[in-house]
Amino acid sequence: MFQRSSTFVMNLDRHWKYLGGSFYNEKGPPLELADNLFNSIPHLLLVGGLAQHSTKAILEDYSDTLAKLNTVGFRTNSGIKEAGILLQIKERAGGHYFDTGGSQLIIDGKIKLKNDSTIAAFYQNGIEFANGSRVEADVIIYATG
Repeated sequence: MFQRSSTFVMNLDRHWKYLGGSFYNEKGPPLELADNLFNSIPHLLLVGGLAQHSTKAILEDYSDTLAKLNTVGFRTNSGIKEAGILLQIKERAGGHYFDTGGSQLIIDGKIKLKNDSTIAAFYQNGIEFANGSRVEADVIIYATG
């Protein structure tokens, strides 16, 4: 895997409770009301503390996995303005990753990681990087967000 930039990583099943869990769950209000309530939170309030509070809880809960990812060189972040996924989606429509098991594959070395240079060129058998290194590949899959 070639990682272009740092990424906000969370497990949606595990961490939904910190984001919209009180609005969107089987015991929550009807969907239309939940949407109205969730979307009525003022943007400045959201980015001025609420999102950071949720992000802090997610990062603390997932600290072991994030530390292991960082140890193998996978770059993580806490999102724009430390607001986790909420501003990543609103402002970038990307820059996040919902972990569904891929993180453990990266940690275990089953998914190889490259992020020390930019891509310079593609050639018949792989990718060449600006630092002169090459990675051979049978297939190249663009997963850009």
